[in-house]
Amino acid sequence: NGKKLYDQLQKGGFYDQYKRDNAHTTISVDSIKVKMDEIPYKAKNWLKQSVYWAGYSKAVPYCAVMDIVEDNHSEKNPFGLMITNLGFVEYNAGLPAPNDSIQ
Repeated sequence: NGKKLYDQLQKGGFYDQYKRDNAHTTISVDSIKVKMDEIPYKAKNWLKQSVYWAGYSKAVPYCAVMDIVEDNHSEKNPFGLMITNLGFVEYNAGLPAPNDSIQ
């Protein structure tokens, strides 16, 4: 499979292969915590990304950590909030992550 994928990358047919094999991903959110007692707000988002390709699937857990700052309200940003300092930390989906504190 690795050699086949490499050859198709070289020939420029990578997208076509994904399309033929119906490759796609899905995201499911486990939980979200927001700490709003100081500015910038801090948030953690525990989620699982599932990757599907050629009959193969795998769920990969992530924990996204971020700061949320106030920004100008606009039609594209009606709440006036912007995510900054986005990063990812280890998350074992088998553990009770929502009890994790926000630093």
